Amino acid sequence: MADELFLRRMRTTCGHLQAVIRMAETGEPCEHVLHQLEAVIGALKAAEHTFIQNEITRLVLAARESACQDARSEALEQLLTLYTFLARA
Repeated sequence: MADELFLRRMRTTCGHLQAVIRMAETGEPCEHVLHQLEAVIGALKAAEHTFIQNEITRLVLAARESACQDARSEALEQLLTLYTFLARA
């Protein structure tokens, strides 16, 4: 389950994107639309950072503290997948 900060950031992003759509529909000047698009991009980056940070923390704790070897292995595999995703970005 996603944490509250991540969800709040995603809701903020959604609000910014809805504003961009309204602005485009009403023919707002290009610079106003672009300014709002920058806000969307910034909000998405902040949400991504929060999500990744939370996942890394969760997976490291699972890898260190789980009594089950299979659970530790799965957490390490997920960390590797996350790292691979970040390396491509």
